[in-house]
Amino acid sequence: MTTITLAPEHYIPPAIRNMALKQSPGLDRILRHDPPEFQGQATEWFTSSAFLDGDLPQAAEYALYQREEYRRLDRTVVGGWLADVIGYVQDAPWSGEHAALLLRMNRTQLTPRLDRLAELAFADLIHAIESNNALAFSISQQSMRELHIISNDLTVRLIQDLLTSIKLAEGDEAVVEVLDISYQHIWKGRYEAWFTMSDLERLALSVEGIRGHYGGPDRHGDCVVKDMPEYFEVSFDPCGTGQVMRRGDSERESGPYIPLDAVGVASKPAAWNQDTPGMPLYCTHCPVLLEYLPMRDFDTILRPVLFNLDPTIPCRWRIPKGVLRPDDHLVAAR
Repeated sequence: MTTITLAPEHYIPPAIRNMALKQSPGLDRILRHDPPEFQGQATEWFTSSAFLDGDLPQAAEYALYQREEYRRLDRTVVGGWLADVIGYVQDAPWSGEHAALLLRMNRTQLTPRLDRLAELAFADLIHAIESNNALAFSISQQSMRELHIISNDLTVRLIQDLLTSIKLAEGDEAVVEVLDISYQHIWKGRYEAWFTMSDLERLALSVEGIRGHYGGPDRHGDCVVKDMPEYFEVSFDPCGTGQVMRRGDSERESGPYIPLDAVGVASKPAAWNQDTPGMPLYCTHCPVLLEYLPMRDFDTILRPVLFNLDPTIPCRWRIPKGVLRPDDHLVAAR
């Protein structure tokens, strides 16, 4: 009988799997609440571990969680942020009369069709779990992941190119302006709940927010979490967005999308780009949304972002235990 293989470091024991999925009081939704030492593990490993142990209902539960979390992220990025950027470009006097026509395919056709394929792969995965078919399980799990990655990567690249067009037409500060549009109706309200969350909820939410971009060495969604006395540090090697664009993805025959001499980067030092000329415009959304705009509205930053211009060096977030004040040493440590 065919069985799946799972590296020992990716096996999640039943004691952890059984307690991880819980209703989050601060968010009013199901979220993984496994201990910090497991938070860096991709949800896919939870699904595979349950399947390997013969706990088929639990395997289906984690497969559904992975699919729903990706769709949640997709609605935020594609239905929210990308839609705002496309709308900004279409309304700009410099974009020309054909901008709406040129951009409509991605917005109304490509992404929904990729999501439809991912939904079919998910249905095949559930059927494979229910029938305890290991070969079908492996194939359909990989298919769902790859379709999520394709949709993610194309969306990220389109946002990078649109932000570059905005910068070239209006200057660097316009990038912050368009990010603020999305921040106001997507993230600001969510951030208000940040101050009511437990430390573990903040970590779990932060990691889940990056997990759906499928980073990590083999792009399963892994990251590294360190539990420090005053904060959690989350390291992405690579993250599934900006670093993949800067490094490339050889497994998917994709070279660097943002070369070192790219025009789609911050031109001059500013508070919103951490005084880092050369930061890719897509990557600026981390310091803008996690530091710059929260400082303006809440007089604090949410997660210090440790960015490096060298794409081979992992980017990091620090999730404070307690409220992080503007003069906190975690910022100075950068």
